[in-house]
Amino acid sequence: MRHILVFRFSAMGDVALTVPVIHSIVMANPDIHITMVTRPLFEPFFRDIPNTTVITTELKGRHRGIRGLIRLYKDLNKIHKFEAVIDLHAILRTVVVSTLFRISGKTVFSIHKGRWEKFWHIRKKLQHRLKHTTQRYLDVFHKAGIKGDMQSPPFFPAIGKIRKISQRVIDLHSDNGRIALVGFAPYAKHDTKTWGKERVEELIRILTDYYQCKVLLFGGGHKEVQTLKQISNTNPAAINMSAKYDLYTEIEIISRLKLMIAMDSANMHISALTGTPTISIWGGTHPNLGFSALNQPEENSIQPIEKLQCRPCSVYGAKPCIYFSPRCMELITPNMVAKRIGQMNLLEIRRTIPSYK
Repeated sequence: MRHILVFRFSAMGDVALTVPVIHSIVMANPDIHITMVTRPLFEPFFRDIPNTTVITTELKGRHRGIRGLIRLYKDLNKIHKFEAVIDLHAILRTVVVSTLFRISGKTVFSIHKGRWEKFWHIRKKLQHRLKHTTQRYLDVFHKAGIKGDMQSPPFFPAIGKIRKISQRVIDLHSDNGRIALVGFAPYAKHDTKTWGKERVEELIRILTDYYQCKVLLFGGGHKEVQTLKQISNTNPAAINMSAKYDLYTEIEIISRLKLMIAMDSANMHISALTGTPTISIWGGTHPNLGFSALNQPEENSIQPIEKLQCRPCSVYGAKPCIYFSPRCMELITPNMVAKRIGQMNLLEIRRTIPSYK
């Protein structure tokens, strides 16, 4: 086997987007074994990919600081004689470890993130679509002489046959398949990518009033979990799934949803990678910057109709809004999302649906 070492430490959505690339590469090259170095939380992403081993980092412990990164290099160097090192992160930590491998004689290939392109796109508010992040990942493998084209979802092999624990959860909430399950991940890391609680509740009310479905709420972080609990307590057809299951189980559950609605977040990427139809909501960020939900029609990316001079304000949504609250998110109404749901014809209608504008 040809052994390839790959780095991508964070963030969750970015690590999730390495899955289709690594899956496609190992399927196209049965003689290649990939060792993926990432954080422990993300190990479930790669658990079922053939010819792939995950090495988890301890960036707050054993691998902290320069000495820790040298220790990480030594740990990895003991495992295999890697043919090449591929850095899909290109941050200081991975550059340090990659440089140590380069000094030892290994060939290192790093991602070109297109930072200048993205900066110029935001500065000039350009409208053309930049290269998708998965293609940038794939380009690094091609640069290393490893061939392979992107395959189509699903990319998580576990969805072919899910475990009994996940199937029990699905059967319980869907009344053994008689009620459609819709996922909703209404929060993201940054405010410019997040709806207010009132709009979240309004969309849930529309879904549960007019369609034969239940809404499963996904999210993470203490504040999100508490808010989702409050929302589920006010609507019996909304079930809080946050902080109840591990990531692997959540992936299996998401793979069985009829539809997922999410902000520009990791849940959006996970859903799209399982092959679940995914509607995404975009405020301060923009799908043209290379982080859109993979293999989803453009109509599934819900954006403000009104053109704002400040949008997009940043690549990841981390830049504070110049207004008191994100105007771009306020311009996206529950009715806009409901209109797209109606066009998709995925859910059984409970009663007559209004003609949303």
